[in-house]
Amino acid sequence: MSPGNSVVFDYGIPPSTLGIRERMAYRGLARRVARSGESFRSFFLAEELASELQRLGFQGIEDLDAAEIDSRYFANRRDNLGVRSKAAHLVCATS
Repeated sequence: MSPGNSVVFDYGIPPSTLGIRERMAYRGLARRVARSGESFRSFFLAEELASELQRLGFQGIEDLDAAEIDSRYFANRRDNLGVRSKAAHLVCATS
């Protein structure tokens, strides 16, 4: 891998790590996205994902949870758009 390569993707943490309310919300979201052909298939724990990315040669790893995504990208919106699931993460890793 050449220096400076990056990968950016979103992912969800395992539903089993969520509280009961968040799991119920997740199930509703999972049903909706499955109906559109985009079912959830993979889940990661942030610490394990960071270790795997480092093993693959990525050094600069930034992993945002739902609150951090909202703060960075959706702050002060009048329409209240934001991340609805506490399971959501956004990661950027650079070699």
